[in-house]
Amino acid sequence: MAIRTHITLPEALYNRLQLVKDSIGSVSGICQKAIERAVAMEEINRKEISGMDKLVERLRLEMEEAAENWHSQGIEDGRRGAINLSLRDFKFLETLEYTDYDGMNINLSREFYSSELFDSIKEEYLEGDWDNGKPDEEPYLKGWIEGAISIYREAKERL
Repeated sequence: MAIRTHITLPEALYNRLQLVKDSIGSVSGICQKAIERAVAMEEINRKEISGMDKLVERLRLEMEEAAENWHSQGIEDGRRGAINLSLRDFKFLETLEYTDYDGMNINLSREFYSSELFDSIKEEYLEGDWDNGKPDEEPYLKGWIEGAISIYREAKERL
Protein backbone atom coordinates (compact mmCIF):
# COMPACT_ATOMS: atom_id res chain seq x y z
CA MET A 1 0.00 0.00 0.00
CA ALA A 2 1.37 3.40 -0.93
CA ILE A 3 0.76 6.48 1.18
CA ARG A 4 0.63 9.86 -0.50
CA THR A 5 2.81 12.65 0.78
CA HIS A 6 3.84 16.02 -0.56
CA ILE A 7 7.24 17.64 -0.91
CA THR A 8 8.19 21.26 -1.22
CA LEU A 9 10.76 22.26 -3.81
CA PRO A 10 12.58 25.54 -4.21
CA GLU A 11 11.13 27.44 -7.17
CA ALA A 12 14.37 27.22 -9.16
CA LEU A 13 14.49 23.42 -8.79
CA TYR A 14 10.80 23.13 -9.68
CA ASN A 15 11.37 25.17 -12.87
CA ARG A 16 14.35 23.00 -13.84
CA LEU A 17 12.29 19.87 -13.18
CA GLN A 18 9.55 21.05 -15.54
CA LEU A 19 12.07 21.20 -18.38
CA VAL A 20 13.25 17.60 -17.97
CA LYS A 21 10.52 15.63 -16.22
CA ASP A 22 9.35 13.88 -19.40
CA SER A 23 12.81 12.41 -19.95
CA ILE A 24 13.77 11.47 -16.38
CA GLY A 25 10.94 9.07 -15.63
CA SER A 26 8.79 9.01 -12.56
CA VAL A 27 9.44 11.98 -10.28
CA SER A 28 7.74 10.02 -7.51
CA GLY A 29 10.12 7.11 -8.12
CA ILE A 30 13.14 9.39 -7.98
CA CYS A 31 11.92 10.87 -4.69
CA GLN A 32 11.25 7.39 -3.31
CA LYS A 33 14.79 6.28 -4.12
CA ALA A 34 16.30 9.38 -2.51
CA ILE A 35 14.22 8.95 0.64
CA GLU A 36 14.99 5.21 0.73
CA ARG A 37 18.71 5.96 0.51
CA ALA A 38 18.57 8.58 3.29
CA VAL A 39 16.52 6.29 5.56
CA ALA A 40 18.86 3.34 4.89
CA MET A 41 21.90 5.46 5.78
CA GLU A 42 20.27 6.57 9.04
CA GLU A 43 19.28 2.99 9.86
CA ILE A 44 22.88 1.91 9.36
CA ASN A 45 24.03 4.62 11.76
CA ARG A 46 21.50 3.50 14.39
CA LYS A 47 22.24 -0.23 14.17
CA GLU A 48 24.25 -1.85 16.91
CA ILE A 49 26.66 -3.63 14.62
CA SER A 50 30.41 -3.65 14.27
CA GLY A 51 32.21 -0.77 12.63
CA MET A 52 33.22 -3.00 9.72
CA ASP A 53 29.62 -4.07 9.06
CA LYS A 54 28.51 -0.43 9.14
CA LEU A 55 31.28 0.46 6.73
CA VAL A 56 30.35 -2.34 4.33
CA GLU A 57 26.65 -1.39 4.37
CA ARG A 58 27.41 2.30 3.92
CA LEU A 59 29.83 1.65 1.05
CA ARG A 60 27.29 -0.62 -0.64
CA LEU A 61 24.71 2.18 -0.54
CA GLU A 62 27.25 4.73 -1.80
CA MET A 63 28.21 2.42 -4.68
CA GLU A 64 24.55 2.00 -5.65
CA GLU A 65 24.07 5.76 -5.57
CA ALA A 66 27.19 6.33 -7.68
CA ALA A 67 26.00 3.75 -10.23
CA GLU A 68 22.62 5.50 -10.44
CA ASN A 69 24.34 8.85 -10.91
CA TRP A 70 26.56 7.49 -13.70
CA HIS A 71 23.52 5.89 -15.32
CA SER A 72 21.72 9.26 -15.27
CA GLN A 73 24.78 11.02 -16.69
CA GLY A 74 24.93 8.37 -19.42
CA ILE A 75 21.29 8.99 -20.34
CA GLU A 76 21.94 12.72 -20.61
CA ASP A 77 25.08 12.22 -22.73
CA GLY A 78 23.39 9.57 -24.88
CA ARG A 79 20.51 11.91 -25.65
CA ARG A 80 23.00 14.59 -26.74
CA GLY A 81 25.22 12.15 -28.64
CA ALA A 82 22.30 10.55 -30.48
CA ILE A 83 22.07 13.55 -32.77
CA ASN A 84 25.20 12.29 -34.55
CA LEU A 85 24.20 8.62 -34.90
CA SER A 86 23.18 6.92 -38.11
CA LEU A 87 20.13 4.75 -38.71
CA ARG A 88 22.46 1.75 -38.68
CA ASP A 89 23.75 2.78 -35.22
CA PHE A 90 20.22 3.14 -33.86
CA LYS A 91 19.17 -0.24 -35.24
CA PHE A 92 22.23 -1.80 -33.62
CA LEU A 93 21.46 -0.17 -30.26
CA GLU A 94 17.91 -1.49 -30.39
CA THR A 95 19.26 -5.05 -30.65
CA LEU A 96 20.87 -4.58 -27.22
CA GLU A 97 17.52 -4.00 -25.50
CA TYR A 98 15.59 -6.73 -23.73
CA THR A 99 12.78 -6.87 -21.20
CA ASP A 100 12.82 -8.91 -18.02
CA TYR A 101 11.12 -8.78 -14.62
CA ASP A 102 12.85 -5.44 -13.88
CA GLY A 103 11.56 -3.88 -17.09
CA MET A 104 13.71 -2.69 -19.98
CA ASN A 105 17.39 -3.57 -19.81
CA ILE A 106 20.46 -3.25 -21.99
CA ASN A 107 22.72 -6.20 -22.85
CA LEU A 108 26.30 -5.00 -23.16
CA SER A 109 27.35 -7.89 -25.38
CA ARG A 110 30.75 -8.74 -26.83
CA GLU A 111 29.36 -7.53 -30.12
CA PHE A 112 28.77 -4.08 -28.58
CA TYR A 113 32.25 -3.88 -27.03
CA SER A 114 33.83 -4.81 -30.37
CA SER A 115 31.78 -2.29 -32.35
CA GLU A 116 32.94 0.99 -33.86
CA LEU A 117 30.11 2.68 -31.99
CA PHE A 118 31.56 1.58 -28.64
CA ASP A 119 34.98 2.84 -29.73
CA SER A 120 33.54 6.27 -30.54
CA ILE A 121 31.55 6.44 -27.26
CA LYS A 122 34.65 5.39 -25.34
CA GLU A 123 36.82 7.96 -27.05
CA GLU A 124 34.36 10.83 -26.74
CA TYR A 125 32.82 10.14 -23.34
CA LEU A 126 34.66 7.57 -21.24
CA GLU A 127 38.21 8.75 -21.78
CA GLY A 128 37.54 12.43 -21.23
CA ASP A 129 38.36 14.55 -18.22
CA TRP A 130 35.73 14.07 -15.51
CA ASP A 131 35.48 16.34 -12.49
CA ASN A 132 34.08 13.49 -10.37
CA GLY A 133 36.39 10.65 -11.39
CA LYS A 134 36.27 8.09 -14.18
CA PRO A 135 32.74 6.87 -14.95
CA ASP A 136 31.49 3.52 -13.71
CA GLU A 137 31.48 2.08 -17.21
CA GLU A 138 28.56 -0.38 -17.17
CA PRO A 139 25.83 1.87 -15.71
CA TYR A 140 27.12 4.82 -17.75
CA LEU A 141 27.03 2.88 -21.04
CA LYS A 142 23.61 1.42 -20.33
CA GLY A 143 22.35 4.93 -19.61
CA TRP A 144 24.01 6.28 -22.75
CA ILE A 145 22.31 3.64 -24.86
CA GLU A 146 18.93 4.24 -23.19
CA GLY A 147 19.28 7.96 -23.81
CA ALA A 148 20.20 7.48 -27.47
CA ILE A 149 17.33 5.02 -28.04
CA SER A 150 14.88 7.45 -26.44
CA ILE A 151 15.93 10.15 -28.92
CA TYR A 152 15.59 7.69 -31.81
CA ARG A 153 12.07 6.79 -30.70
CA GLU A 154 11.13 10.46 -30.49
CA ALA A 155 12.52 11.00 -34.00
CA LYS A 156 10.70 7.92 -35.38
CA GLU A 157 7.38 9.38 -34.22
CA ARG A 158 8.05 12.37 -36.50
CA LEU A 159 9.02 10.36 -39.58
